[in-house]
Amino acid sequence: MGNLAGNHELKLGAEYEDLSVIKISTRSGPVGATVGRFNCIPEPEGWDHCGDNNEHQYFYRHTYFTSEDINPEQATPEDTVKRRVVDTPTENFAVYLQDRWQVAGNLGLDLGVRWSRQKLYNGGGTVQMDIDDNLAPRLGFVWDFLGNGKSKIFGHWGRFYESIPMDIVIRAFGGGSLWVRAYNFSGDQWDIAQPPEGEAPRGAQQGGQPGGFARVDPNTRGQYMSEAVLGAEYEVSPNVAIGLTFIHRSLDRILEDALAPDGGYYIGNPGEGLMTHSLDMAFDYAYPGGPFECPGDGVACHIKEIPAPRREFDAVELAVNKRFSNNFQFVASIVWSRLEGNYDGNFQASTGQFTPNLNSAYDYADFSVNNDGLLSNDRPWQLKFDGIYRFDFGLTTGLSAYYRSGTPMTAMGFSSLYSNWEYYLSRRGVFGRTDHEWEANLHFGYPVRLGGRFELNLLLDIFNVFNRQGETSRSTSYDWITNGWEDYQPLDWSTGEPLPPIVPGDADRPPLNPAWNTSNRWQDPRTIRLGVRLSF
Repeated sequence: MGNLAGNHELKLGAEYEDLSVIKISTRSGPVGATVGRFNCIPEPEGWDHCGDNNEHQYFYRHTYFTSEDINPEQATPEDTVKRRVVDTPTENFAVYLQDRWQVAGNLGLDLGVRWSRQKLYNGGGTVQMDIDDNLAPRLGFVWDFLGNGKSKIFGHWGRFYESIPMDIVIRAFGGGSLWVRAYNFSGDQWDIAQPPEGEAPRGAQQGGQPGGFARVDPNTRGQYMSEAVLGAEYEVSPNVAIGLTFIHRSLDRILEDALAPDGGYYIGNPGEGLMTHSLDMAFDYAYPGGPFECPGDGVACHIKEIPAPRREFDAVELAVNKRFSNNFQFVASIVWSRLEGNYDGNFQASTGQFTPNLNSAYDYADFSVNNDGLLSNDRPWQLKFDGIYRFDFGLTTGLSAYYRSGTPMTAMGFSSLYSNWEYYLSRRGVFGRTDHEWEANLHFGYPVRLGGRFELNLLLDIFNVFNRQGETSRSTSYDWITNGWEDYQPLDWSTGEPLPPIVPGDADRPPLNPAWNTSNRWQDPRTIRLGVRLSF
């Protein structure tokens, strides 16, 4: 399209995806429970984990799956699930309109908008979640400000919605089983029933809904990220350009599961709809007269506001790009960046969870205390170089190298309920960083002509040339269960008030895990790979 304030190139399109998953989980033979053992310690009045008179040395937690809602006091081994089938689909539909507008010879605009809808079905074949308002506008420009073909200022802004992975369909909407955690004094995996009332019951937790379909907040909207980029580039000599770019990304709305004040878990948008408030773990023990009843009214102090999810990334990149000429080319860059907030993303690196949209971040209010600061993958400095040189006699050599800062260290606290380090005992990143990392890799390729259209390439790759085996992570596990229960917690369960965060050199709450802040992963050793490639 021309003669409309410049030239326009319009593009209209539609996309449709029909995704399905069939997952069969089965175990041969009889299936007992997963058993965890805990030391008995003197307990607050009103608890009886260790018997009516604290006469037991250990108590046991039995975790198992059932196919229906059962009474844990009367459970038998036959109630455990041996086979589970998930057969659920997802439908994605999108339409988009894009206008590439050449306003003038040295100025171009890209305007666009995209609408998408995602329908997720449950194991019963009905729609469990339907998100139909994903509207994503986008704007970009390129301006040759000198008009000589060597200069440009560019930028774009856009909103990008998540295409929800199938993991949520399998784990939350697949159906077929409920989980139970019951406590007793037997370590036998078949002895899954808790003692009956009157014989030191310790209460059992049950999860999931009848049918196994997680509840969805009817106000749920799609997860999206906004990105803004502004940069400039200039060709300082033939085939060599230098550029400076500023990047900002923010995760403006997330999709997660969260515990609501009614005691139920929902999938939705934390901080919005039904998910503006949550409960801390002590709520379960705040019954009238219970050990953690709130002062005054019993339970109100255990209801907490869910903090607005935040994940902000800012970066400045200086790059040099040498196009192929005179037998070589390379790209070199240095980046300064900062990643901060209170939500790692679909991969929750702080707790080692890769369960997109179903992480533990909002399972209890306890997990939000102190959870703000430098996020797990924050690396202030990164340098990269990638280049090749081709000799006149045919040999091609390549070098790829990088340097990057270490990642932040946070004191994580052990949760007995989750058997994992879920508590943020300190603010994020206050314990320094892991060591910086660097590595270099080499590539060699030599072509051998075989006649006609056939060519055989002999290849050699050397990864980690200097055989550097520096650390890539450290243990963030600050405490353990050295006293039979959690050593440290982020909340005072008796009042619901947050405890002061642990700081480096904290004399009152020193690290109790011997492995704390020690290396637990390292770079792979030097590796050499030989290969051949036939081209014709």
